[in-house]
Amino acid sequence: MTDSERNLYLRRLRFPDDLERPFQSGYYTRYRRTLRFLSLLFCALACLFIVRDLFREIEYARILIGFGIPILLFLALFALTFLRGFERYWQPYFVLASVLVMPLILSVNAQHIRESEFYITDKARMSNFLAVLLVYVVAFSVIRLQFLWATLMYMAFIGAGIWIGGTCLQASAEVMWDFCQLAFVVQLALMLTALVQERLHRDAFLANHLLDLERAKSERLLMNVLPAAIAARLKDSVEIIADDHPEVTVLFADVSDFTPFAANRPAREVLHYLNEIFSRFDRRVEEHGLEKIKTVGDCYMAIAGAPTPRADHLEATVRLALEMREETERLSREWGFPVRCKIGLHAGPLVAGVIGEKRFLYDVWGDTVNTASRLETHGVAGKIQVSRDVAERLAGTFTVTRRGIIEVKGKGELETYFLEGEIAPPSPETQEKEAAASLS
Repeated sequence: MTDSERNLYLRRLRFPDDLERPFQSGYYTRYRRTLRFLSLLFCALACLFIVRDLFREIEYARILIGFGIPILLFLALFALTFLRGFERYWQPYFVLASVLVMPLILSVNAQHIRESEFYITDKARMSNFLAVLLVYVVAFSVIRLQFLWATLMYMAFIGAGIWIGGTCLQASAEVMWDFCQLAFVVQLALMLTALVQERLHRDAFLANHLLDLERAKSERLLMNVLPAAIAARLKDSVEIIADDHPEVTVLFADVSDFTPFAANRPAREVLHYLNEIFSRFDRRVEEHGLEKIKTVGDCYMAIAGAPTPRADHLEATVRLALEMREETERLSREWGFPVRCKIGLHAGPLVAGVIGEKRFLYDVWGDTVNTASRLETHGVAGKIQVSRDVAERLAGTFTVTRRGIIEVKGKGELETYFLEGEIAPPSPETQEKEAAASLS
């Protein structure tokens, strides 16, 4: 959002709809308790005035009209604040209730002033009446209405004060003129105050909104770099993150013959192909709930079982590897040239943690990682190579074929197997036959 757009919203006192709704909701939530408190306080004060007038032997009808109706309106206002959806109507209701109540209250006060023996002159009566009017206006202004509604309320209050002062107190033209001037100055000051307050509220809301957007953007970037669980730990603590995981499956996938493929093509075209392959891998990783660790050149690395442990880490990784192979076969048909990957995976313990201070990297270390990497490096294009230990754990669920013993750098001789696919469950008919045979 540019500075000109921000200033435009503040001048108009209106945000776009997607911002105006949360602003209005937050504005109401901020003053809801004050609204309830003032509603009850006004009712309590009105009851005290009723008791006072009863001792003065004032007519009951006059008391009920002067204070009974206002009490009902503000009790209703208090009750409505507990209803959902009232946030859209609380300001017009408050203004309407105030406009209906104020003439009744001012007329009662004007009657008291006129009947009082302390105010003999017109100027004294109007001065006292102006003081009463200011008290009510300031009391109602505690509810920080937005500029439009505050202006309507102040105009109604001042208008009612001028009309009642002129009719009930019957002051001279000179005194009324002075009264109108003072009332106008007060109204102008209150309107300017309401304008400044709403602009400050909107400016603070907009600043918080922009801050939330930047925070969300930063969190999204952090989530793209780190697993969600690790990112949450980094935000809550500055301690070094290093965890031991007893059971994790590590997968490496390398695009075969990619170096000669890239040598004769423009960089943009090479990046397009590689990005398409790895983007499809990313979607598969997310679907199976694994964690992508990194890509190095044309090599892709993912794990299951860290940072969040899971019992089916091996099965989930194997199914991911099979789908990655299917994706490369699908890309071969779409692009018209062979796209094949060497995939290696191994399961076992490892250490995982975050390294770096400026550019965080979640990485894994250990013999399990090294073995998976060697299985990929010494693999065959289009094949998924696993260790003997993994092959034994997959027996009965997945089909594996023995490749043989290969010489692996840093590990010596290693017996390896190719993962072919998942064993389909028997059909219902076969299951029934097997059950019948076992019973016989």
